[in-house]
Amino acid sequence: MVQPTSMLPRPLSFLHTHFVRSGSVVLQPTSKLSAFALQSSAMKSAPFKSLSAAYQLHYYICLRTRRTKPLFTASIRASLEEHLNAICEYCQFHLLERSSQENHLRLVLSLRAEHSIAEAIKKVRGNLSRLLCAEYAELKAGEVWSRGYFAKSTGKVEDGHCQIHRQSSRASRL
Repeated sequence: MVQPTSMLPRPLSFLHTHFVRSGSVVLQPTSKLSAFALQSSAMKSAPFKSLSAAYQLHYYICLRTRRTKPLFTASIRASLEEHLNAICEYCQFHLLERSSQENHLRLVLSLRAEHSIAEAIKKVRGNLSRLLCAEYAELKAGEVWSRGYFAKSTGKVEDGHCQIHRQSSRASRL
């Protein structure tokens, strides 16, 4: 059946950003962040074609080293990626993308509804710090990561898919 153009699903975008620094959350309106260049084009997730679950929570995360020092050498970065995969698997975080540089780590994580972004970052940073400091003598506990982090939810869902999901969940409750 062909739908009239007025009935076609419209893209529904959602985006919010929060910066966490010293334990306080500051919400930033997205209109001011349109030119924000931290996120590379390769780290953006593609629009969803269908909903396979009741939630799809994707977060772009940037973690800096303390005082933005270049701590991560090539061997440390290789070890960091291995440990990151193990941590995400153990904590049931789905690691979609990762990029590590000398002074920061960028991630795209897909979380379940029961995971908060603050708890996910706490687990990732804490476990990575502990494992890397045990492996490399030049890294000291408490001096790997800066206190703040950047986290942004990301994704795109179309209205038609949301309507189909609402109808199917309403029918299952009857």
